[in-house]
Amino acid sequence: MGRVRIQKLYEFIEKKDFNILGGKGAHLAKLLDLKMPVPSGFILPTTCFKLFLEKSDYFQRIMSILQNPINFENILEVSKQLQDSIMYSKFQEKFLIAVKNAWEELSKYTNIDYVAVRSSATVEDLETASFAGQAETFLCIDNLDDLLKSIKQCWASLYSPSALMYCLTNNIPVEKVQMGVIVQKMVNSDIAGVMFTADVVNKDPSKILINITWGFGETIADGKVDADEILVDKETLEILNIRIGKKELMSIRNVNACGTRIIETPHNKRDCCCITEQKIIEIAKIGLEIEKKFDHYQDIEFAIENNEIKILQSRPVTTM
Repeated sequence: MGRVRIQKLYEFIEKKDFNILGGKGAHLAKLLDLKMPVPSGFILPTTCFKLFLEKSDYFQRIMSILQNPINFENILEVSKQLQDSIMYSKFQEKFLIAVKNAWEELSKYTNIDYVAVRSSATVEDLETASFAGQAETFLCIDNLDDLLKSIKQCWASLYSPSALMYCLTNNIPVEKVQMGVIVQKMVNSDIAGVMFTADVVNKDPSKILINITWGFGETIADGKVDADEILVDKETLEILNIRIGKKELMSIRNVNACGTRIIETPHNKRDCCCITEQKIIEIAKIGLEIEKKFDHYQDIEFAIENNEIKILQSRPVTTM
């Protein structure tokens, strides 16, 4: 595909470069080296995004918009113009073939019913800035057409109002930010959560903080659920406290279409912790190993399906 080489998230990736894979993609490649249980998939490097823009009929319009100052007054208008330009642009035939081949190769490597599509911006998951929550994630995608649409939407989310606002307030030149896209086997999780290898609430580096709930972890990321909160001593791995959250809602796969849906959590699952103490310790040990690898406190997203832990991403904690 000329300048574009899709990277497989089930083989050794030599160049774990943020500028090529984006922050999230680079971290996943490093986690694979650690033999961490990362779901198989592939990464569309930032060169895909660059080439897509260059070949777009709207390229000059996009460049013209990016070369003018973006301010708080025009941010909504600028966002719409940029996102529309991306969504109306057509894929190159070579790109379509490359993605189709990557999808088929992934299907041969591992049995997949559906995938998750995640953004991986070059300013994402840095030690000084996270960019977390600014770009899009699409879950439970089960066909090529919706996969391609999700890729475009990931690229377009780089210019969402919230992403532009983030760049503006952090003095990040928007025109220099690039976007990779991660396509991974979807973990149809029974339980999902977020682990901080430092207690970010009380600013205590000697503790591990875990938030966990039923279903997919997007309810935690979106603030839609009062999750269980667990505190673990880093030195002894003693479980210091478990606070049972209400967990009134949960995210599950939408069986009638691509994507997810929010349902009410069955009442018998609300008043108990959704994870065993043995699994808590297992997750904490993984967190400590990842922290040691990156030499920095980590914010780790994980999912558990059939009692098997999968690591979805890991980024530096920026709030300590």
